[in-house]
Amino acid sequence: MVGGSVPVFDEIILSTALMNQVISFDEVSGILVCQAGCVLEKLSQFVQERNFIMPLDLGAKGSCHIGGNVATNAGGLRFLRYGSLRGTVLGLEVVLADGTILNCLTSLRKDNTGYDLKQLFIGSEGTLGIITAVSILCPPQPKAVNVAFLGCPGFAEVLQTFTTCKGMLGEILSAFEFMDAECMQLVGQHLHLASPVQDSPFYILVETSGSNAGHDAEKLGSFLEQALSSGLVTDGTMATDHRKVQALWALRERITEALSHDGYVYKYDISLPVERFYDLVIDLRARLGLQAKHVVGYGHLAGYHVSNPHTRPVSRGWQPAPERDRGGLQRGAAGGPGALRVCLDGRAAGQR
Repeated sequence: MVGGSVPVFDEIILSTALMNQVISFDEVSGILVCQAGCVLEKLSQFVQERNFIMPLDLGAKGSCHIGGNVATNAGGLRFLRYGSLRGTVLGLEVVLADGTILNCLTSLRKDNTGYDLKQLFIGSEGTLGIITAVSILCPPQPKAVNVAFLGCPGFAEVLQTFTTCKGMLGEILSAFEFMDAECMQLVGQHLHLASPVQDSPFYILVETSGSNAGHDAEKLGSFLEQALSSGLVTDGTMATDHRKVQALWALRERITEALSHDGYVYKYDISLPVERFYDLVIDLRARLGLQAKHVVGYGHLAGYHVSNPHTRPVSRGWQPAPERDRGGLQRGAAGGPGALRVCLDGRAAGQR
């Protein structure tokens, strides 16, 4: 997502695209064992035909491989509901640098014997070995999915809405995404996707997944009524039809595509404490000024303490320059997002 697969100096790119077979799937436990080159979207289709879903979902699902997802410990849109891959990956097969095959491809949910070696390779980005096969736990497919798309007057209201959302929706809350006004502007300008709500400084997408459509719709309706009456949101719409749900999700998932049409994009995927979530975008806009055509923020509020914003400075063109003249975008340690991340007590996250 943020350029980790692009060779810059003398790196070697190793493709696992031909290792694309499903090895086994247990329709009782929902445990999938597959090769590392399987495309996430195809795996999703495979398990959905058996009434299960993959525990992660990404905008790049049509091209990303499950082995790469595990190697980068990708979070994705379902992180809020199902957690990180450190919890859903049950086992791995890995080839080490000397050619040794490390077989930790267990399909047991509970295994207390010895060291949990697979955890060394989740998020290791190929530095310790190449993942060649994955065993992963797939949750049952929800019988009812609802999506609400809301406009918020400020980021403080986004955070308060998130707190209210967790309290009122509880166990059925499966996603909580936000985007700023510039994201919506670019999605409309380049992809011709229209906002379903009135113009707002921030937008929120809330998804619920459960087993009882009536129960879930009632809870979501009560939440929307509370959020609107309290002024946390200024406008909103709700969808239960699959086609309309997909249309609302497209506004969030296609942001990266819209940015690629707008110019050269510098991508950063960074976790920050929730109260400092949007400070990075504000600070980058102030620091970069006219060097950046746009600086946008969007992502998922992934948990109680840390969140996962995506900052996207977009420049008008690529202009190679000496290191001392490149400005904040290139000087991570001296003056770019790397330095701001340290000041804001954050961490690099997702696919570096």
